[in-house]
Amino acid sequence: MEERVLEVPNLDYFESGNDYVGSHRGFNYRIWPQEGQLLAEIWYGYFCRAKSAVEGEQSFPLDEGGRTALEGWLKEADAAFAEKKEAGELEEKLRI
Repeated sequence: MEERVLEVPNLDYFESGNDYVGSHRGFNYRIWPQEGQLLAEIWYGYFCRAKSAVEGEQSFPLDEGGRTALEGWLKEADAAFAEKKEAGELEEKLRI
């Protein structure tokens, strides 16, 4: 099985007020800064956030420790998603 890679930009990216959206084979996430926090949410499937149900939300301090903790939370959530039947079905549909 290939390693699942989730990218999280460096802290400067978020300190500049930028949002980030990423995905990997049906696992989707959005990260954005707000009032000294990094907020993150995850959802599953093919559709954009506006057309999907949020499966998890979390906030972290807007500092390097918070960014690292956020990255760990995303990896744990992605690993849990990868174990679900839904993930396997999505991966099959995404194969070209």
